[in-house]
Amino acid sequence: MTPGHGPELSTKQPEETLLNADDKPRYQSIADTVMYMASFLRYDIMYSSSQLCRAMTIPSKVHMAAVKHILRYLAGSTDFSIVYKQGGSKLTALSDSNWADNSDNSKS
Repeated sequence: MTPGHGPELSTKQPEETLLNADDKPRYQSIADTVMYMASFLRYDIMYSSSQLCRAMTIPSKVHMAAVKHILRYLAGSTDFSIVYKQGGSKLTALSDSNWADNSDNSKS
């Protein structure tokens, strides 16, 4: 299971998929909590939580499904941890090269 969704989390969603006035504050509260957790406890969900927080003013059903997906990921990965070992370390870096797949700003 992965913590994120992908390019479908665009802030440009059809009008009929936007959350109603009852669900919008619920989404905002959950997304805010997920961002707090990403900032201080779970760095593995940082990118996903930042994508969710972009849609705070106009969340849709796709965003609500994504935030629920992250909550399920967190529930299933409570035993994940970062372990620092003393001695020689090998630094590994990864890069996301999706060649401007983001439909909001056409940036990677």
